[in-house]
Amino acid sequence: MTKVMAVFFATAGPSFVNGVHICKGATTRLITAVFGGFLMDEKAHNQVFGSKGASGTKCCMTCKNCYNRVSDEAIDEIDGAIGISEWDPAKFNKHTNDSLHAAYDAIAAADLGEQAELSQFLGIKLNPLGILAPGRFRSIVKPVDHMLRDWMHIIVGNGVAITEAALLVGKLVA
Repeated sequence: MTKVMAVFFATAGPSFVNGVHICKGATTRLITAVFGGFLMDEKAHNQVFGSKGASGTKCCMTCKNCYNRVSDEAIDEIDGAIGISEWDPAKFNKHTNDSLHAAYDAIAAADLGEQAELSQFLGIKLNPLGILAPGRFRSIVKPVDHMLRDWMHIIVGNGVAITEAALLVGKLVA
């Protein structure tokens, strides 16, 4: 994704940063743009941002305190932690772009033997060439603000709506 972003947001030559000339007949306009986000399902979150998703202990990159694959007893031991089944939005402690970058940086700074465990716990894969790595894309891509969820995959396909429909049908058939 960094290669794609480098084309659209190049530091030299035509780009959305420097401007792109759009011509129609004798009329020429110079347009610039800012990055607005990636519309993604869970697999794309994994591929673009390096989220561990459902296979991670932290399945959501935008929450600091929501955990999956952790026992209730273990969650009770983590200050402010909530489980994946939590429904109260007030209990979610949201990441900021800076705190998510700090989590990535903590993984990168950890000893090699600790990186895998920390990566699993924080739900972020270490990729020195990725979009979360330190570099110029941190000024363009804001991982929390620009993580747009694809509602169709999250709500409909294997999401909340299909689960509720299956439970209802199961009760009607039983």
